[in-house]
Amino acid sequence: MSGTSKNSAALTRLASLFDEGIFVEIDAENSGGTKAGYGSVGGATVFAFCQDSAVNGGAVDKAQARKLSKVYDLAAKTGSPVITVYDSKGVRLDDPFNALEASSEMLRKVSELSGVVPQIAVVVGPCGGFAAIAAAMADFCIMSEKGELFMTPAFTDKAASGKTKDVGTLGFAQKAGVAAIGCESEAEALAKASDIAKLLPLNNLEALPVIESAGAPVFDADKCPMDTVCDADSVVELYTEMGSGARAAVASIGGTPAGVICMCGPLDRDDAAKCARVIEVCDSFNIPIVSFVNSEGFVKSADNDLCEGIRAAAKLTHVLAEATTAKISVVFGSAIGSVYSVFCGKNGGCDMSYAWPGAVISPINTAAAVSVLWDDKIKKASDVDALADEYAKTEASAQKAAEFGLVDAVIEPVDTRNRLISALGMLSSKRVSRLPKKHGNMPL
Repeated sequence: MSGTSKNSAALTRLASLFDEGIFVEIDAENSGGTKAGYGSVGGATVFAFCQDSAVNGGAVDKAQARKLSKVYDLAAKTGSPVITVYDSKGVRLDDPFNALEASSEMLRKVSELSGVVPQIAVVVGPCGGFAAIAAAMADFCIMSEKGELFMTPAFTDKAASGKTKDVGTLGFAQKAGVAAIGCESEAEALAKASDIAKLLPLNNLEALPVIESAGAPVFDADKCPMDTVCDADSVVELYTEMGSGARAAVASIGGTPAGVICMCGPLDRDDAAKCARVIEVCDSFNIPIVSFVNSEGFVKSADNDLCEGIRAAAKLTHVLAEATTAKISVVFGSAIGSVYSVFCGKNGGCDMSYAWPGAVISPINTAAAVSVLWDDKIKKASDVDALADEYAKTEASAQKAAEFGLVDAVIEPVDTRNRLISALGMLSSKRVSRLPKKHGNMPL
């Protein structure tokens, strides 16, 4: 580690990000309430920028903006990831116009590099206003228990007669869908940033890293496939406080990094938003997307529809359809209606789709289907369940879906990992050409 402020907490934080704590400090003589440097993370070059709360409370000024700009320019030139550590009490109020210019420049740099190199934000102290926006714009936002993340600080909310609890806390940021990962300690948050960086390519043009795999856990068909198919100890789960119908993570499968989604129930607006965010990041860096599907569709609730449920589902559909990275699905339970269309549909862009024996694939749930198709066979209420079971085993079975080409193969659960490893290898050279356009019109 180089630099003059050897006792700086900011330098200590930076050192913890890099292999063996070794890095080269950038602009050591120009503090500007921040420290910056570059070093190796998992053998690859990574740049890092850390606000230094020991200098003017880490307040943002022109000097800090210049240093961040230098870091981001170097990252763009070299195609290297950036980790930003936030701990600042705000902007320099004694130099207001330069502070406004500085915050604008920092937001522009974060935006310019989005989708070019991975950006990981770590919130370990106060992070409000424009800094909260910058942290939320990162590909992954990690937050420690002592971090504070807010647009509206607690005292302002209280003064305006607000009654929202725990404003700015880790739990608040997780429920708001900003903090992708929550950690008890600062050290854990910084370590998690390094772990994620190792799973990502250096930039949007680089090949995926090859992860040293410890193999998979002992397969257990009763567990969520995410926990029993992915490489042991590789799953980094994201947005755990958002929704309850789906889990999302980055992990490795046979040493190949992947975004992994596992649906275990109906999807509400938070589930859809969570999945869309992970898919968008993965597609930016050509990271494959593996979806495990067991869902009867999106939540059937007018309240959910009113609270952006329809638009959240539309955003998810847009993001997944527009993604050109490898897309693989495994139906391990039910894939009903729009969930099949979005995640598993061959015509919708899914490259490879598999199903376990006993999986059910249908436009609507089986009970509703037989009530329409076989209503003449229904004499009493209990007949619906029996007929629905028959429909699931015949007309909506995995084998029937395979015969019609809706899935590529019906595979045994225990073979799932090997089939995915094979498919990921086959799709590693996937290339897609799109119609020329500036960008799609995502239903924001």
